Amino acid sequence: MSQNKPVRLVFNLTPSGIHDAAWKQQESPATLSTDIDQLVESAKIAERGKLDAIFMPDSYGGLNKDDPPRRPWRSLDPTVVFAAIAVATDNIGLIATVNSLYNAPYQVARDIASLDHLSRGRAGWNVITSQNANSLDILGIDEVYERDEKYERAEEFLTIVHLLWESLPQEAILADAASHTYIDLDRAREVDFTGKHFSSKGISPVPPFEGNKPVIVQAGASQQSKEFGARWADALFTKHRTIESGQTFTRDARAFAEKAGRSADDILVLPGLLPILGSTEAEAKAIKRELDEQLDIEYLKAALAERLGIEPSQLDPAKELPYDAIEIENATPYDRQQRGNLVQEAKDRGFTTLDVLYNNITAGHRVVVGTPEQLADDFVAWIDADASDGFAFNVESNPRGIEAIVDGLVPELQKRGRFRTDYDGTTFRSNLGVGSGTKAPR
Repeated sequence: MSQNKPVRLVFNLTPSGIHDAAWKQQESPATLSTDIDQLVESAKIAERGKLDAIFMPDSYGGLNKDDPPRRPWRSLDPTVVFAAIAVATDNIGLIATVNSLYNAPYQVARDIASLDHLSRGRAGWNVITSQNANSLDILGIDEVYERDEKYERAEEFLTIVHLLWESLPQEAILADAASHTYIDLDRAREVDFTGKHFSSKGISPVPPFEGNKPVIVQAGASQQSKEFGARWADALFTKHRTIESGQTFTRDARAFAEKAGRSADDILVLPGLLPILGSTEAEAKAIKRELDEQLDIEYLKAALAERLGIEPSQLDPAKELPYDAIEIENATPYDRQQRGNLVQEAKDRGFTTLDVLYNNITAGHRVVVGTPEQLADDFVAWIDADASDGFAFNVESNPRGIEAIVDGLVPELQKRGRFRTDYDGTTFRSNLGVGSGTKAPR
């Protein structure tokens, strides 16, 4: 493994920041979730730092009345937001989250291809297969797919989308006035796919942008998810709190890619992360402490207890976690990974339960607090240990957090020769260094 491997950085764009208390520090908190000007400004700051991409998480759930939102979160459609950001930026990648179970493949293919044209080759798609109860309720769907059927549907969905992206190659658009021929249908590749779950027949009206294919991102921890991602994705979003678990996931993902006929280098592994920066370690800790002190501890206890599979009453903030009560080995694959990561980090760092609560505010992602030098040390250690290729990072509060990354961490990584000083190409693919992407099976 090269010790000069570049650090890849993808920014999770949320309206106020990922910390549950961040909105309380904003001037106009009531309009944060729909403030397109602030979202665009955060994206421009990220591009100033030469970051690889921005992504926006999303689900189809409406407001969950049983669990009131703790912060401004999912509101505007990511693809629509990125259309606005596309015209305000020039180089940074734009990864929209779209569900692959409850959409029409054609609609997604057209939306993402359209974004690729609007951004001149900078579109990405974060493929999700979530089916939480809140989403099913608002969509009016009763059926929950078992794991095998869920991934069957996703396989067919991705196949159709890729076939549609390949159906109208640029060479089919003749625009020949002399022969009165605009499109040569003989050079098109009509889709004729009938599957168990989805079907599609026809030719996409959207040609690829200069032969480009949008970047595919996927997240998941189970073996089926990793195998699915290894077949289709250019980058994998993951949750790892220790270098050892990151190494295992990265090794498995690359092995699955090779098994699928791809190169191990075709996939980037990008664990989630919350870096909190200050000019000194004390300043960084003070920034986090000021936010933490505004949190609802009882809510956090309930959320952590659910994740650990125990009762909230078993958690004493002043004591260590009740390790003997936490079932790991017999848990589901997803819970086993999440619980194992939390427990191992707590043991390694000597955390009290309160420490765990304050370091579990990002849906299981790792929290790193310190100076640009300390964070650069941490990032480089993970990459040089082959535990990741970079990070899909959150910021605690917008725009402070992204400004700190761009003005503090990025220059430190550049000084070490581990981060670009300018973009390498004109498309998201060329900047991310992930090749031409997966071809649809025919």
